[in-house]
Amino acid sequence: GALIRLDEGTRHFWDLGEYRADCAEEFNNLIADAVKSVHNVPVIFKHNVRYKRMFTSSRTDGGLDGIGWESYGDGASLMVHNAGVCFAEAEQSNRTLWSVVTETSPAAFETQKQEIGYVTPQRMFDGFDTFLRGGAKGIFVFGFTFDPPGGFMTTEVLRDPRNLEWMWVYKRILESRADEIAAYKPTYAYCYPAHLEFAARFGDAQFAIDGHTGAGRIFPLPGGSWVLPAESRDVQTPLLIETTDRAEMVRQALEARQDSLRWPSLEEFRETVLGCRFLPDTAESIRLHSTQLGMTVEWPVMPLPERKTGGNATIGYGFYYDTFGYQTQWSQATETPEKQRGKRGWPGIWVEGEDASRTTFNRPSADGHAELSGGRCLTAFCTDYVPEAPLFAEFRLRVPTPGRYELWVRERSLAKMSPSRFRVNEEDWQEVASDLPATDPVRLDWWSSIFAGNELAWYRYATVDLEAGAATVTVEALPDAKRRTEKHIDVLRLQPIEG
Repeated sequence: GALIRLDEGTRHFWDLGEYRADCAEEFNNLIADAVKSVHNVPVIFKHNVRYKRMFTSSRTDGGLDGIGWESYGDGASLMVHNAGVCFAEAEQSNRTLWSVVTETSPAAFETQKQEIGYVTPQRMFDGFDTFLRGGAKGIFVFGFTFDPPGGFMTTEVLRDPRNLEWMWVYKRILESRADEIAAYKPTYAYCYPAHLEFAARFGDAQFAIDGHTGAGRIFPLPGGSWVLPAESRDVQTPLLIETTDRAEMVRQALEARQDSLRWPSLEEFRETVLGCRFLPDTAESIRLHSTQLGMTVEWPVMPLPERKTGGNATIGYGFYYDTFGYQTQWSQATETPEKQRGKRGWPGIWVEGEDASRTTFNRPSADGHAELSGGRCLTAFCTDYVPEAPLFAEFRLRVPTPGRYELWVRERSLAKMSPSRFRVNEEDWQEVASDLPATDPVRLDWWSSIFAGNELAWYRYATVDLEAGAATVTVEALPDAKRRTEKHIDVLRLQPIEG
């Protein structure tokens, strides 16, 4: 009956942790077997947050049949908030497991957003395609209807039935490309041991597999892939980073240039795997063309309804459509799609963030947000480490005529980003004030573990005098030890000042 306390720094403590992980893994397998003894169906365990060995399977048959991804948000946030970890658990099991999204939505609770479900088909498809590109073979959307309301009303897609029609279109596309989706498999890098803090504590990578606590998170690679936690050196990967030092792992990851670790952009993934792509938007409609189906679907653009109060108690509060008049059109289409640039009518000399001539930003082409110009942006996102030097992005532009210009940058919320500075040509560096007014703001994700700022807007950096010819604008994100070094540049433009 005595209470025995174990020091975290002892091997005894680790042995207890391993025993606990082994017991939990076998318990999961026994539960799965019990369910299948009554119903002959695959049993998938939903999991989120951190890599845990108890959600892998050492069996070669029976027991657990798959790992379900619980991942909320949009954009690259979906990979951080649980998709990558769940893929690693399925991949490192001794038998082939299902890897499906069992729960997703742009947000879960009313405090995170006020709209219902996905507000546009691009946002829905960007999220779903991010999952498939990351290795998922199926998607379940959280929230259909709740009666009585249970605090998840923002996910109740029946309150905006457009979501159901968009899902039906997506289903048709997947069915038409089932073989291509089944054959597709992404390539990841891995870091061994899975839990760096345990390896460092015990000084032995063999005992670094944490079964009950620890970080085990993932890290982005410049080519679009990610570093996942590995619990053995036998994992199949073109890049295995073996270190117990976080800074060394980050250094090797940022220098990774293997072609096999370059993921397709969402545009490329849609064309090569799903056989579809979005056509340039119009003011009245959003259009998607499916090569496989030989059809174009055209959705009318509808403004969000005003917030409702009172009324049907089962509706609760938030945005919803009470009268519809929503007509989707299908047609044969032969037009050649062009890249959507998303310039929104702004004048000036443009350069896309992802087209920087030189950069040390660690995510040179981040995608997943339909509102980004061209669907991509240049991202510096330094989680769990502080860069030794500022991260820079250099942009080269051609000035047609001499004169005075305004320098504008479209980026994520300045107030929530790291300190930054800029300069034009070889002039002095100037600080970017965090309280610059936001112009034409666009609301993005509400619950996102990778992006702190949930707004995309134009910011006027400065007024500059330029000669005709080549000009260079350099932007730096300064190391920030208080939170994290972070900056997201969508577009940079020079706007001439008349008169």
